[in-house]
Amino acid sequence: MSETAVRRLDPALDAIVPSDAHLEIIHEDHTGFFEGPTWIPDRAGGHLIFTDIVGNVIRRWDASTGVTTLVDEVSKGADRSEGHLLDLGFRQVLLIGANGTTVDREGRISYCGYGTREVVRIEMDGRHRVLADRYRGLLLNRPNDLVFRSDGALYFTDSAADCHRAHDDPTRGVPHTGVYMLRDGDLRLLIENFVVPNGLAFSPDEQQLYVNDTRRKQIVRYDVRPDGTLEHGTLFIDMTSDPTPGEPDGMKVDRQGRVYCTGPGGLWIVTSQGRHIGTILTPEPLTNVSFGAADNRTLFLTGCSYVYRIALCGQRDGT
Repeated sequence: MSETAVRRLDPALDAIVPSDAHLEIIHEDHTGFFEGPTWIPDRAGGHLIFTDIVGNVIRRWDASTGVTTLVDEVSKGADRSEGHLLDLGFRQVLLIGANGTTVDREGRISYCGYGTREVVRIEMDGRHRVLADRYRGLLLNRPNDLVFRSDGALYFTDSAADCHRAHDDPTRGVPHTGVYMLRDGDLRLLIENFVVPNGLAFSPDEQQLYVNDTRRKQIVRYDVRPDGTLEHGTLFIDMTSDPTPGEPDGMKVDRQGRVYCTGPGGLWIVTSQGRHIGTILTPEPLTNVSFGAADNRTLFLTGCSYVYRIALCGQRDGT
């Protein structure tokens, strides 16, 4: 794929996406389902990691070696009956492995175990340490995406509610979806009124947290209190008027406060005032997005069957 179509809704987009932008496929697999792109800086210039939730692996990509396997059988011992069977229309996929990923201040990868119902950190020696798997004695259901605050607090979404299992069933999950904060071993439920909470990202000053709801096709912005809890949730943008396939899922914010979120047609770019200024159109619905490359002006996008990259104008300094 050598060209990309861009829906330009505002001249402000011209300073972000160049007129000759190219959407390049860097990985293709029509049996997988890709998520969790995160750019990892290193001495060689950096590399991308991303998850294949169907294949239950974490992949590694760099421009010189291409795609290799970083972690095989990432969700060890996952019960396939706990996986989520997703109908894509043209094929069905069983989501059992890792979903969203992120990196902490020490360079350790953390991920949401979609099939194992837990949030996990990969230690430097390769051990997998469970950071969270229960809330008030009940199991989490579908940990989805996660982000660190600069003080080390970890925020993550749990996108499903368990309302069917008996009260004495040891596999019973929490009866609500949720946005959680984990700090110093203490897990706090911050929000539970979303249908399917999914992507989340902080504003550059970390005074606000954006959370999207896949089912409602909305992004909500919250003020962050000094203790890390949230208040004053307001609708940031509503995508329901666009019938094009695609939903809010993964989301990032750049240092200028612009929001980059998957949505109808591809990747939506929205100003900090909530104005949709354009969409990078993709041949399939997207699942997530990450800034990366040595100059940090490349967007990496994941979808059902492909992983893409596209260079932006100038320095974007994504967070």
